[in-house]
Amino acid sequence: MRKRVVAFCGVLAAFGAEIHAAGSEESGTRTPQPVEVRIKPCGYPPGTRGDEVGTAVVHVWMDETGTPTKTSLSTSSGSQLLDAAALECAKKSTWGPGQSQGKPTASETDTKFEWTGTPLTETCDRPVRRNSVLTTTVRLIPEAVARVAFDHPKPDAVLPAGVIGQSVICACIDELGNIKDPVKLVQESGSSLLDTQALEIGKTMVYAAGHPGCLRNAINFTGPHD
Repeated sequence: MRKRVVAFCGVLAAFGAEIHAAGSEESGTRTPQPVEVRIKPCGYPPGTRGDEVGTAVVHVWMDETGTPTKTSLSTSSGSQLLDAAALECAKKSTWGPGQSQGKPTASETDTKFEWTGTPLTETCDRPVRRNSVLTTTVRLIPEAVARVAFDHPKPDAVLPAGVIGQSVICACIDELGNIKDPVKLVQESGSSLLDTQALEIGKTMVYAAGHPGCLRNAINFTGPHD
């Protein structure tokens, strides 16, 4: 299973923050349709990096109305996160009823969910793909907010609601999951203090092996009540 862990470091703890990490979403779902079905879009679940690949096969039992009554995992993708996402998508999908002698009947089927992530870029300077961007929200305590000063121009990008500043960093990961180069600041927030903390956060991130490349992380700083 592929995990992304955000650890607390001494500098960040002293600054005063709570971290909540979330992965980007991009759907790579392909579904066979042995019965009439409208599959719920199944994107990469939080906790994955967005470039993970795998195929999960879910067995679905339906009643006479096509409503799922039970699901089970027939074939694992190799990732607990992707398997759980596939099961959840199958439960929330709209299925047509099976037919027997022209009448609706209970039925069952296998449905395949396939995530086909593309490789990450090799440098921080190449164009960013949707699947190589993560977002981390840092909730600042009041004392920390009071210390934030914007000492250079903010970027023109529109910030999400409640975000007082956004720094974008880039980390390049080797085959073993280690950060192989210094974490780079690729978009300034307008505050030297927030940018410094974003780089410190980047140093603490841990990645699983087997997915080398560079990815960007948007660090969103919010106030204590956002």
